[in-house]
Amino acid sequence: MAGLTVKSRERGGSLYGKIKGIKLKYKLFLLLLFQALVFLLVYSYSSTVMEKNLLQKLAEHNSLVNFQNASSARLALGELKNICATTLRLENHETVRETETILRQIAGYQNINLSFRNNAKLWSRALGDHPFVRTVAIAAPAGPTVYMSTGSENFFLTVSDPGEEWMTSPIRQRRDYHMTMDGELFRLSRAIINPIKYEKQGVMTVLADLSHLADNFERNKLFPNQQYGLFIGGVKAAGGTGLTAAQVRDIADTPTPYDSTLIDRERGTVYLYYRQNATDEIISITEIPYDAIYGQIFRQNIGGVLAMLVYVAGSLVINTIIIRSVLKSLGVFERAFTQIENGQFGLTVDARVEWELKGFLESFNRMSIRVGELIHEVYERSLTEHKLELQMLRNQINPHFFYNTLEALRMNSLLGNEKDNVEMIEYLSTVLRYGVSSGNDPVRVADEIGNLEHYVALHNMRSDTRIYLRVFIPPDLAGQETIRLLFQPIVENAIHHGISPGGQVLEVQVLGYREGGNAVFTVADNGCGIPAEKAEEINRIFSGEAVDVKMGIGLKNVHRRIQLGYGGAYGLHIQSEAGHGTQVRITMPYRGGDEPCGS
Repeated sequence: MAGLTVKSRERGGSLYGKIKGIKLKYKLFLLLLFQALVFLLVYSYSSTVMEKNLLQKLAEHNSLVNFQNASSARLALGELKNICATTLRLENHETVRETETILRQIAGYQNINLSFRNNAKLWSRALGDHPFVRTVAIAAPAGPTVYMSTGSENFFLTVSDPGEEWMTSPIRQRRDYHMTMDGELFRLSRAIINPIKYEKQGVMTVLADLSHLADNFERNKLFPNQQYGLFIGGVKAAGGTGLTAAQVRDIADTPTPYDSTLIDRERGTVYLYYRQNATDEIISITEIPYDAIYGQIFRQNIGGVLAMLVYVAGSLVINTIIIRSVLKSLGVFERAFTQIENGQFGLTVDARVEWELKGFLESFNRMSIRVGELIHEVYERSLTEHKLELQMLRNQINPHFFYNTLEALRMNSLLGNEKDNVEMIEYLSTVLRYGVSSGNDPVRVADEIGNLEHYVALHNMRSDTRIYLRVFIPPDLAGQETIRLLFQPIVENAIHHGISPGGQVLEVQVLGYREGGNAVFTVADNGCGIPAEKAEEINRIFSGEAVDVKMGIGLKNVHRRIQLGYGGAYGLHIQSEAGHGTQVRITMPYRGGDEPCGS
């Protein structure tokens, strides 16, 4: 009968094989995951392009705004410096003498109406021409100060703290101008130095409100939550930014792919700046939260996002309906195959399945009916063959033993030992009756031991050698069911191979015990043994690894009958070494029993 062979390519180790082995419903999730991944990649790419374009526009827009702010700050700073230069005019000796007189008089708290007249006119005009200037003052080193403020034509005398930074730093430092913040006002201070004596005689200071420099920023801001900052000579002169002058310098010094634009991912902020480096460094900087930019990018991309979400959701619904329908139909076949697996051969399925699977269902029903018929035929034939093989194997033992005993009877008859012949025939009859009776029915271990004792007694009568049999079987194994003629062939093999030439005595020990769920029996002798290599070859025959090694039918017969009766996991295992005896280990499943046995 020709057989049908189905060949399949094994790809279990490849990615294709692993994906192919995933359940159908999980493949649906993989498909959705792949779609979501594609969506994210497309969205990420489009967002990156939009972000680049938006940042480029922001850089162009804010560079212009910050340039205007920095330029306005440069002009305002120039006006403040011009007030100081116009007042002092240290290159003019007459002005120097007037300034020295004023400083000396205010230091002594004297009347300065006459000496301050020229400066008062100058300051009044400066305050009127520059509304952002709040106060102009000259202070002696000890603290006495003369000043004028916006909205007043008069000058006033007061005492300043000589330890304040705007007084101490200009005198202590070498640079011409010193800039600080006095509350919300920007202060520009300069030491008054006598160019002839090169003595620092006092400090001139101008206070200005530069908040108007942020107006241009407020008019041109793109996001409501962006911040602005104006730094003049390392001092924040205007704006609400929380950055320090050092941080602003670091931002301006950081290399960036965009012109005057730095993206700080850690802080989630985009910095737009413009720096003018002249006598005094001026930096105008704008802080924009990246969330605001991302929100604008998302709003620009919302159409594509919604379309992709609709696509993914629609795919999920449609695929779920299809997969559930297919899985429901496959569940019908799964339950049917499970019933067949449990031995319900020949069943048919009458259930609603998908249209594409109806032909498969009809084929399955026809196959199931035919399989049921074939299983019944094969089972009956296999059972018959199994019984025949067991009977054949067991029948191999009786002629072999029978021929040896008849030869002993013939020799006794020639020698005239008729009395021994009578006893031998009686033992022989008992042994043969046990071997051929009851077909293949199982026997108890106790019955096997009784037959073994008769066999050893018969051997001791028909042979010059003496066999001592020692049996140690626990009560729970005495009633254990086993195959007929289990021990006799093994003991016969021990007698045949264990007694050395010229030897007269052999001791055979039969031991039984439980090992887990198995019953284990050992048949050991103290004979001459066999080489360990030969024992290993016999074990390889038992395991099926070697088929071309010759050995007697006794052990092989018993091992095969155990496997036929209990399964391939059970059987014999031999251990031996030349000159140190042989042990045969018998393993079979434990079936229980309570009859004691021993001798």
